[in-house]
Amino acid sequence: VERTAALLDRVASRFPEVAGRSRREVATFVFATCAGAISLARAIEAPRARERLIAATEAMLLHALELDRRTG
Repeated sequence: VERTAALLDRVASRFPEVAGRSRREVATFVFATCAGAISLARAIEAPRARERLIAATEAMLLHALELDRRTG
């Protein structure tokens, strides 16, 4: 837990600002989302279903962080 907290503290400044949330909260959200998606993908036997899960997770993260609206 301490290592994860230290990692989040180190990378939080690299995440975009989201209204009403600290960068640390955004980093925690991304970390938890990715960890959950990876865990679930490992439990799915069908390769295409795993790919769809990861693609959907990526798309939702980009949308939630409004990175899908940024250019360049």
